[in-house]
Amino acid sequence: MAHHRHPFFFFHLFAKNNKILLLRFCYNEEKRKGASRLPNEMETIIIQTLRPALHPFVIYLFGSAARGAMRPDSDVDIAFVSDGEPHDPYELFRLAGHLADKLGRDVDLVDLRQASTVFQAQVVSTGKAIDCRDERKRAEFEMKTLKMYVKLNEERAPVLKQITESGSIYEK
Repeated sequence: MAHHRHPFFFFHLFAKNNKILLLRFCYNEEKRKGASRLPNEMETIIIQTLRPALHPFVIYLFGSAARGAMRPDSDVDIAFVSDGEPHDPYELFRLAGHLADKLGRDVDLVDLRQASTVFQAQVVSTGKAIDCRDERKRAEFEMKTLKMYVKLNEERAPVLKQITESGSIYEK
């Protein structure tokens, strides 16, 4: 994780094998203080910002925003799925910054096609779809995600059982 500062904002960059996994764009505390919007207004801003830029067929809120448990210091966790090629990480960074500015909160923006199976399953099972332009594609994505998650759990069950029984992740 890299942490970069600027006079007005800072961001965290999470990368693995030179591939950006997550950009978290954060405004300084003074700018965030007292900046609290109603969830419906936030959803409208998110949809109006992401639709023309990313053409997603589904946008999810997840984390505290989806649970209705946002505090003044909570960030906004957003995930989306769109067709075509994965989006340019710099484009996502710019959009996260733009949304952070509009919402007055930190923003995590995730392209679910680039996320792990476990993360995808968490978002589709606990997140809130705030915009869906194609219910069939959404249903297919969610079914595929949950199917892959079940398969992953089946495949790793013997490994987890061995770890539990031996008390170690290393072979003895």
